[in-house]
Amino acid sequence: MRAITVFRKTLREMSRDAWMLGLTLAFAPFFVLLYYLITAGGSTTYTILTINNDKGIQLADGTTLHAGREAVAALKGITYGDGQPLLKTVPAADLAEAEPILRNRGAAAFILIPENFSQTIQSLQSGDRSVTTQITFGGDVSNPYYMVGVNLSLTAIDGYIMQATGQQPLIGYVEKPLGASAARTEFETYVPGTLIFAVILLIFLASMTVAREIETGTL
Repeated sequence: MRAITVFRKTLREMSRDAWMLGLTLAFAPFFVLLYYLITAGGSTTYTILTINNDKGIQLADGTTLHAGREAVAALKGITYGDGQPLLKTVPAADLAEAEPILRNRGAAAFILIPENFSQTIQSLQSGDRSVTTQITFGGDVSNPYYMVGVNLSLTAIDGYIMQATGQQPLIGYVEKPLGASAARTEFETYVPGTLIFAVILLIFLASMTVAREIETGTL
C-alpha cells in the first residue's frame, strides 16, 4: 500500500511541473531520432576475413563445384535495404595472416571454410545426410562489431547451403576466439548494461536542467 501511495504522490508532483514532465517525455524520442539521423545512411560495413581452404570437386558433367567461392559470394550478398553492402570480404591465406589484422581491429571476424566443403555440399545435394563438415569462425570477442559480423556471416552461409542443397544444413560451426578475448570477468560483463542505465538517467537530468532554466526565466 505504501508503494501505491508514493506512486500517486509522485504522479501528482509531476502533474504540477508540466515542463519537467513534457521534456522528460520528449527527450527520449529525441535521442532515438538523433541516433536515427546519425545512422540513417546505413554506412557501417563489417569486414570479414575469409580463409577459403575449399579444394572444389569435379561433378559428373565435367564441371567443377567451388562451393567455398559461392559461400564467400553469399556473404557479399548481404546488404542494407538501399543496396549498400553490410559485409566486406577480404581473403586471407591462413589464421597466421588473419590474427594481426583482427588484433588491430582491421576486421570484425574471420570465417574458415574447410577443404571438404564442396564435397559435403555435393553429397548433400545427392541426398546423403550422413556427411558433415565444420566451419570455423572467430575473432576478437571484445570487438563490438564481432558478434554482428559473425551472425550476419553465418546466416548468409546457412542461406547458401539451404539454397544449394534444398535442405537444412548439416554443417557444424566452431568458434575460435582470438587470444584471451573471450575471458571476461563478471564486472566486464555488466559494464555495458550499467553504461546504458547511466545514459537513461542522463535523459532525466537533461530535462530537469532545461525545465529549471525555463522556470527561472534564464532560458
